[in-house]
Amino acid sequence: FASTLTAPQSSLVPVPHGLAPDVAVLAEPLAVALCALDAVPAPPARVLVLGYGPVGALVHAAVGQRWPEARVRVLETEPGRAALAERLGSLPDDDDAHDLVVDAAAFPGSVALAVARVRRGGTVVLVGLGSAPIGVSTQALVEKGVTLHGSIGFDDAHLPAALAMLAAAPARFAGLVSDRVPLSGLAEFLARSGPRPVGKVVVDCAS
Repeated sequence: FASTLTAPQSSLVPVPHGLAPDVAVLAEPLAVALCALDAVPAPPARVLVLGYGPVGALVHAAVGQRWPEARVRVLETEPGRAALAERLGSLPDDDDAHDLVVDAAAFPGSVALAVARVRRGGTVVLVGLGSAPIGVSTQALVEKGVTLHGSIGFDDAHLPAALAMLAAAPARFAGLVSDRVPLSGLAEFLARSGPRPVGKVVVDCAS
């Protein structure tokens, strides 16, 4: 690992004063989540998130900050991540239709599931990357009037917005960090067997 890095000034964004580094590092995936949510035409009352990896978890948290009245449900098959989603406010699934479904998992069949779970006239946002054919019936899309939107990365405005959101509610986001690893112990951490981390892993480069 290099001890220093040279970057153009245009690529740098100041971190708000007082924001802890292990929360500030969530800015990049949170910017991805914010960009995805910009595709939503109106505040949703009911939201379903497929997958609770870092981006799915940050979509959940960002929805809570942007639309506090929204009721959010998460579908996640990994027990540790499902438990984390519940601890952070996800409601039990009730099989009802949702105004917004965010596919942050991209597993085979996830897009078809998203279209099945969105209400008529609702929005499905795809933010997970997958290489398999999506296998969605165009009849279902047309008859339900579903808006299907793909989102990748983020624009220049999203990173400052993400940092501002983190600074406004650091406690909400700190719970998404499940492991803090010193740089000196990174190789051992990566080599260990056992369950995968349930949340975001932060590497402390100063130790």
